Amino acid sequence: MSANSSRLDVIDALRGFAIVSIMLLHNIEHFDFYFVPAGLPVWLKAVDKTIWDSLFFLFGGKSYAIFALLFGLTFYLQDHRREQRGEDFRASFARRMVLLLGFGLFNSMFYHGDILSIYAVLGLALIPVARLRSGVVFAIAIFLLLQPYAWIEFFQALPAPYEKLADPASWACAGR
Repeated sequence: MSANSSRLDVIDALRGFAIVSIMLLHNIEHFDFYFVPAGLPVWLKAVDKTIWDSLFFLFGGKSYAIFALLFGLTFYLQDHRREQRGEDFRASFARRMVLLLGFGLFNSMFYHGDILSIYAVLGLALIPVARLRSGVVFAIAIFLLLQPYAWIEFFQALPAPYEKLADPASWACAGR
């Protein structure tokens, strides 16, 4: 077994861990365990809350972050391998993202909050930056981490600090 194959096994193991932990969280959410039935003993409510809080503490943001990181890493590995062979991977990746978007939209019929559609749309953002120098990508990342849109909203709100901000348009869908 080569070292390269061993590294890919570690990536696959991490991806599997992330997917299983995301699936565990989705099981709780999908089966709508947000509401506790009336008449449960206090000790059982405490156990339920402990399990709920523990799962989200252990797996919540970490699983999505690992999965997203591996999404980008896998793109890099495939793109780099094809580039060494003189091929361009970006068109093939775009087709994969369109398929992922279709699968995600189909999955959205059964689970609200599907992440696959988001990965597909945001995955397309990898295509234009794939061939940029690392410094340029780093500068773009820093700019996006500074969240310029949030700062624009902040400065727009300064003249009337006590005025209630409008609800996001997405809340109309979530409210139903």
